[in-house]
Amino acid sequence: MEQDQKKCPFYAETIKIEAIKCVFCGEFLESGLREARKSESQVIVNAPRKRKWSPGTACLLSFIILGAGQMYKSNILAGLF
Repeated sequence: MEQDQKKCPFYAETIKIEAIKCVFCGEFLESGLREARKSESQVIVNAPRKRKWSPGTACLLSFIILGAGQMYKSNILAGLF
């Protein structure tokens, strides 16, 4: 190992002493940067829920049997009353 190189503590490959991030594994070598990266990557995003029913099918069922469209959409009480 040369004077201007050191081993990555995570990947055990030789990297430059001035390196902030390992070229091989992509891990930050400074603990402060590593912690900041972990806190940024743990952001939880509420994704919009995908609709489990088709509006066309609900409409067609409502024309055939009154309230059947609401029952199809899992609003059973709304379809009955």
